[in-house]
Amino acid sequence: MVADAVDVNSELLKKAPHLLSKIDKWWILEIEVPTSGEYNADQGIDESIVNSGMSLLLNYFMEVAAGEIMALVKRLVQLLHGLHGVGRFPFDDEQGI
Repeated sequence: MVADAVDVNSELLKKAPHLLSKIDKWWILEIEVPTSGEYNADQGIDESIVNSGMSLLLNYFMEVAAGEIMALVKRLVQLLHGLHGVGRFPFDDEQGI
């Protein structure tokens, strides 16, 4: 059963994909690549492009969730504007945020 109210530390949640990415990169570079037998150590690996499927998927989910939250906030502001004459949504500018 899911609790009605869940206290989520958003700062820790934002850090989760970065931490997972660091762990995945370490695992891939230090465990999977050396033990695969398909890699020549002299070739080198660009560590900036190393990512696991799990990290990519988590980043995608976080982006979708953030987009849905922004859409809900925009809708709430629109409703408030209709009810109380509140100004435009502060993120509706040329930056595309």
